Amino acid sequence: MNRQEQLLELENEIAKANKEIDNLKSGMTPGQMISVIFLFISIFMIFILSGFFVKFFGFILAFLSILGIIGASNQKSERVSWLEQCCIDLECEIEKKKQEWLEEDIKPKSDSGKKTDNKQEFTDKEIESGLVWKRRFTVVGTFYRDSGEVPFYKLQKDLDHLETVKTNNFQFKPEPDNPYHGNAIKVIVEGYFVGYVPRELANQLIHYMEPSKYRTEGYVRISKVSLKRGKEIKYAVVPKIYTK
Repeated sequence: MNRQEQLLELENEIAKANKEIDNLKSGMTPGQMISVIFLFISIFMIFILSGFFVKFFGFILAFLSILGIIGASNQKSERVSWLEQCCIDLECEIEKKKQEWLEEDIKPKSDSGKKTDNKQEFTDKEIESGLVWKRRFTVVGTFYRDSGEVPFYKLQKDLDHLETVKTNNFQFKPEPDNPYHGNAIKVIVEGYFVGYVPRELANQLIHYMEPSKYRTEGYVRISKVSLKRGKEIKYAVVPKIYTK
């Protein structure tokens, strides 16, 4: 189960608990309904029917019905309190997981014993220039642009050939309201929408999204595509982030 599925499962549990809380607060439980029905029967026996034993039995039934209503109400309150605590615990679990994943994403990893910390991969010249992050990756979600955003292929004259666009007008645009990923980041080049940064890299890049501290440049390489066959365009993006 991936991270998104884990979060979705926890959020579904919270939604179910909140729905049950709303139902409990807005209506009666089966126990309350049965007790109320018997209370009305007892009232009918006491005030409508005649006979000493009938009225006496009606008083007993009324007393038991009131006890039943009180007991059912207490159970209802306990259930609501338990569900509310469950929601709090689940929300804490979500925050805990997010924190754990954030720590995993920013923690330097190794691959077959080779160090992959950015600074250890940089040349002396790159370090002196203020380079703090660089990667080559393929953007995702090239079709999921907002209305009014112009797709990057509009910038190209011929999509049947490989082409590279180098530019300093290379923008990462965070999208915190994205319903699928709170750290979602768009890639905008020369004002054109290219796509989204893959989830794993976006969790790293989000720490460099302060324009006052960092500047970005790089280039986009366009893979061979055919829009007539409805295939998603593949863009290889090579950004570099420098300190200002």
